[in-house]
Amino acid sequence: MLNKIDEVSGLSFKQNFSFAVAGHLLKGLRTSATKAATTRLLTDLIDSHCEQNPSLILGYLAALMPLSSDDVSSNLRQIVIQSSGEAGSQSLFNSTLVPDKTIGALLFTFLATVLKSSEIGHEQLFVYRSFEEGVNFMPEIFPITFEVLTKKMEGVLNSAQNMDIMAAVLNIMDSIYQHKLDSTNAVPDATLKKYLTSVGFSGLAESDHFQPSQTAVVTPIVIT
Repeated sequence: MLNKIDEVSGLSFKQNFSFAVAGHLLKGLRTSATKAATTRLLTDLIDSHCEQNPSLILGYLAALMPLSSDDVSSNLRQIVIQSSGEAGSQSLFNSTLVPDKTIGALLFTFLATVLKSSEIGHEQLFVYRSFEEGVNFMPEIFPITFEVLTKKMEGVLNSAQNMDIMAAVLNIMDSIYQHKLDSTNAVPDATLKKYLTSVGFSGLAESDHFQPSQTAVVTPIVIT
């Protein structure tokens, strides 16, 4: 059954369980009626995690950390701090949580997807600050965000409404220039789709909303 769901959703439980779950539940975090229940479910998944490898729950962390501090448990924050090895750090981009480029690509793509549909200031700030660190942690993968990020940063610069977000965006831009990552490095939608398909996550960049093509096949999959 999971194989059928993987095929329809473009989110592979086999390749990365936590990001597949996070991709399916992101829509629940976007709806006020289901946000609290979805948050509790993701928190319970983290609390019940017995593995010593925190990278296995990175998808859950990526879904929850952009939420306001009131919605994020102290246990979750402690996991991130311990993985980074720095007191007070809430960065998801460290070698413990992101041990390879594939996981880095999934994290960048997921956070860009969160940013794409977010209208909440603290969510946007968390993502921008994550990208501020991520561009220096794994610059060769960072252009995977450009399709979403460049338009969002342009909007921030034009509006100048939130100075914290503005500062993060300016730092991201500075790092982009330092690493010589300009628009010629942007990853086109078709190329991004092809790469994400190769790692089992062709649907991750669109996981913030339901795909019309999925509707007709969901019921038969559940029934069978």
